[in-house]
Amino acid sequence: MITDPTAGPRARFAASIGEGHPSPWRAAFADVPRHLFVPSFFRQDEPGKWAQVTESDDGYMGTIYSDPP
Repeated sequence: MITDPTAGPRARFAASIGEGHPSPWRAAFADVPRHLFVPSFFRQDEPGKWAQVTESDDGYMGTIYSDPP
């Protein structure tokens, strides 16, 4: 049996949509694995310094399945 490690983060993120009210978007956010669309991103570590973050880095999944830009 293969377990999807993103199922939990996706479910939590989807549950946060709509602030407890019904939302037509909730199922889409629960079903679509966001990390497939964002293989890496850049985070500003200090003014003028950016670091690439990939799936192997700590905080990657938490950031991908959160709402802040």
